[in-house]
Amino acid sequence: MDQVVSVGVLAIAAIVGAVLIITTIAPSVSNFNDATASSNVVEVGLISNRLEILKVEPINDVCAYVWAKNTGNQLLEYIEHWDVFVKRVDQTVDSLVPYISTERSLSECRFDQILPTENPCTDCWSQTPGTFNLAPQRTTKLHIQLNGNPFTPGDYTLVVTTPEGITGTKAFRR
Repeated sequence: MDQVVSVGVLAIAAIVGAVLIITTIAPSVSNFNDATASSNVVEVGLISNRLEILKVEPINDVCAYVWAKNTGNQLLEYIEHWDVFVKRVDQTVDSLVPYISTERSLSECRFDQILPTENPCTDCWSQTPGTFNLAPQRTTKLHIQLNGNPFTPGDYTLVVTTPEGITGTKAFRR
C-alpha cells in the first residue's frame, strides 16, 4: 500500500512539474523567438539600402533630369554601373538606357532649345560629374537623353537598379 501511495504522489508531482514547465518555459521560448525575429527585422532595416527617385523632370522630347536619393544607411557604389530603364505605360517604349561616362558629357538640356546634333549618343544617361558613389542621405542628378525613342506625350515609368539589387521606381508624365 505504501508503494501505491508513493507512486500516486510521484505521478501527481510529475503532472504538476510538467504543467509548471509548460506554463513557464513555453511562453518564454515563444517570447524569445518573437524578440529574435523583431530584432532581425530592425537589424535588416538598419543595414539596408534604399534608392528613392525623388523627381523626374522631362525637359523636352529627348531629355530628362532625374534626382535620385540614397535613403538607406549604406553607401551605394558604382553609379556608372546602375541600370536605367524607361518604360511607357502603354508598352510602346521599354528600353534599357546605356550609361555614358561624364568625361564625354552630354549637352545640357534646356527648356527652349533643341539638342545639338553632335551629341555623343543616341540614347544614354550620365550622372552628376564627379559623383561615383552615393552616400547615405545624399542626392545625385541623372541626365537622360532619348534621341532614338523620344518622350512623346504620355505616362512613363523610370526604374533605376543598382548592382546590389536596390531598385528605385518613379512614374512620371510628359
